[in-house]
Amino acid sequence: MLCDYQQIFRQSGHLIDNMKNTQKYKIIILAGSLRQSGSITWAVSLVRAFCQQGHEAVLLVMGSRGEAYLPINLQTIILGKARTNILVKIYHLLLLRKIYKSGYKRLEEWVYNRRAKKFLTHFEKSSPVDLIIKDFNTPTPAVFTGKKHLAILHEKVSVADQETCKRTQDLYTKIAAVSESCAGGCRKNGVDVHHVLYNPLDVEEIRKRAEAFTVNDDYVVFVGALIDRKNVTALLEAWYCSGIQQKLYFIGRGEKQKILEKRAQELGVADRVVFTGFASNPYPFIKSAKALILPSHEESMGYVCFEALALDTPVIVAGFESATEFYDQDSIVALTPKESFNARLAKAIINTVQHKQNDQHLLDKNSAIKNMSYPNVVKNYLQFMNM
Repeated sequence: MLCDYQQIFRQSGHLIDNMKNTQKYKIIILAGSLRQSGSITWAVSLVRAFCQQGHEAVLLVMGSRGEAYLPINLQTIILGKARTNILVKIYHLLLLRKIYKSGYKRLEEWVYNRRAKKFLTHFEKSSPVDLIIKDFNTPTPAVFTGKKHLAILHEKVSVADQETCKRTQDLYTKIAAVSESCAGGCRKNGVDVHHVLYNPLDVEEIRKRAEAFTVNDDYVVFVGALIDRKNVTALLEAWYCSGIQQKLYFIGRGEKQKILEKRAQELGVADRVVFTGFASNPYPFIKSAKALILPSHEESMGYVCFEALALDTPVIVAGFESATEFYDQDSIVALTPKESFNARLAKAIINTVQHKQNDQHLLDKNSAIKNMSYPNVVKNYLQFMNM
C-alpha cells in the first residue's frame, strides 16, 4: 500500500464500491505503524474476523506500511507518516520539533486528523461508521469524537503512564483487556477496564501459512523481540545447561542480540545458536520445532503459545502472571526463586524434547482457543458493545 493522498482516496473509494452488501455493522480498526507486534497481529486478525462474519471492516493505519504481514485481500488504508506533510518537514529541517515539542505534537495530530477526515468522508458515503476499535495506545483523530469507541489494552499500564491513561480513557465508550492479569494490572493504576476480550486466532490460516516452506533442522525455538522482558539470556543459558543436541533458534531481533551472540561464543555453541532476524511468517519455524519456549518475565497473554498449539508444537512457558489463566500450574516453569530459574527451565526443556513429556494444556474453564475463534471473537466484541 502506498501512502500518498490520491492513492488513499482511490483506495477508500474502491472499498466503498466493494462494501455495498447488506452487512450488519461498519467498523474501523485503528492501528499504529505496521511493525511486527502483538497489537498489529491483533488488529489484522480482527479485521479479517469481522469481514468473515459479514461485517464491513477496514484497518486504518495511523502511520507507515512497515514490515508486518498483511493478507492480500485485507481492506487497509494507510495514512502514512505525519512527516510527509510539508509543515512537518519544515519542523524537522529547522529542528523545531525538539524545541517546541508540544507544538510539534499538535501539528502531527492536525495532520492525521485532516487525513482521517478525508478518508471518513468517503467511507461514510453509504452509511455511518458504527464502531471504532483501537489499541489503547494508538492516537485517536479528533474526527472520530462522538462515535462509539472500544479501546483494547494489550499490556499493563505502568505507573509512569497512568496519568495520561486516566485523561484519555474518557474518550472511549468502553475499555477491555486481552487477559485478566492485564485487566487487573491496569485497574490497579486507575484505568477503568470493563471486560476481558481474547485476541482472535485463525487456526486454519496459521496452518496454511506454516506450509509456506520447510525448515530442515533439529531445534527448539523462541519467537519474539530480543529484549530484557522476554528473558532471552536466561533461555540461552538454560538451553546450554540442558545439554540437548537440538539447536536453539531465535526468530526476531532486538537490543539483546549482540549480547546473546557474544554469550554463545563464550559458551562455545555459536554454531548451534541461529538468529534469523525478523520473519514476517514465523509459522514454518514454529511448526518444525521440537518445542517453542517463552521464558518471559511478563506477558499479557503469550499469544505465540496459542499459535504454537495451533500447529501442535509443544510449548514451554515461564510463570508470568497471565500464564496461570491458560495453563495448569504444574505445567508452568516458575520464575521464582530467580536464582534457580535456569535450572528449572533446563529441566523442562529436557523433559519436553528428550522424554516427550509435555503436559501443558489450556484450562477447560477458559476454553481459550475456542473463545479465540473468529465467530466467537466477533460475537463477544459485539455483545460487549451492546450491538
